[in-house]
Amino acid sequence: MRVTLKDIAQEAGVSVSMVSYVLNKSGRLTKEKHKQIMEIANKYNYVPDANAKSLVTGVTNNVGFMINKDREALFQQPFIMQCIGELSGCLREYSGWLSLCMAQDMDAGELRHYLANANFDGIVFMFATQQQEKVKLLRDRKIPCVFLDSGIVEDDLANIYCNDELGISMEVDHLAAMGHKKILFLAAKDTHPLSGDLRRSAYEQAVRSHGLSYEKAVYTGYERKDIYKALDQLIGGGEWPTAMVAASDKIAWGAIDYLREHGIRVPEDISVAGFDDVDMGRNEEYGLTTVRQPVHEMIVDCVNYIYECQESGELKPYYRKWDPSLIVRSSTGKVSDIAQA
Repeated sequence: MRVTLKDIAQEAGVSVSMVSYVLNKSGRLTKEKHKQIMEIANKYNYVPDANAKSLVTGVTNNVGFMINKDREALFQQPFIMQCIGELSGCLREYSGWLSLCMAQDMDAGELRHYLANANFDGIVFMFATQQQEKVKLLRDRKIPCVFLDSGIVEDDLANIYCNDELGISMEVDHLAAMGHKKILFLAAKDTHPLSGDLRRSAYEQAVRSHGLSYEKAVYTGYERKDIYKALDQLIGGGEWPTAMVAASDKIAWGAIDYLREHGIRVPEDISVAGFDDVDMGRNEEYGLTTVRQPVHEMIVDCVNYIYECQESGELKPYYRKWDPSLIVRSSTGKVSDIAQA
């Protein structure tokens, strides 16, 4: 026998609409009555019909996550995977799901067709810098869209991103306070233009604010072989920084592996700091000092914006820059007289 909302309502002694509210997490009831309704629904293995619900409410609980990157970036940049995991977990609170779209290779026509058939409640668009045509298409469709870590500076759009400048500045301040005067910036060649430029600029400003004459950036890939090649050229040229600030944790891990394999102690000879704190278990293993982006808070902010727009029926401009925190571990330490020489 197929169980209906009416069957559950009769057994619980409440209205059909109240059962619907409870199952869709949108009503106000006593805890006891809420628990009773859920127990009855579970007893009969009742699951609300998502298609029927969307026809009535216009809400699908399906959110698109668009990334202006290729598939390889998912495995090279742990920060992206962390964002996907947080968004997926957050949507479960809405009984919703996530649809992933790698938008880098899509032209405007392909994206238009994709959106016409996707039926999203909203979209989180990551790394949308220099994608004006796609941004215009999303605006024209009147769908709630949040630009995450994208730097799309337009008054009628929603932007949420991390204060990368503050994060890099905190790391340089931390190293300078321990006596470091030769602080190297180690970044990825193919990093996102916005975050890459902001972090490089923040590094330069922070170094200058401490009156340090050593100012050098080395660009590498995310793979270990690329990191090793870049550091071979640096160390082989006789340039020995006392500290390295890497633009991501993955690059910092590779740098620490390189240094240890070449008999260079971390942090006694060279201190190393990362950025993101995406894999806390691995960072604890490396003892990596890093900047932790508030990814969970940023993603919750994105989802709240989308469903506030759904509830109000209007798209609102929104801007939020979240501050990161400095996580100090054992990979950074006071500079030695030998290293500074």
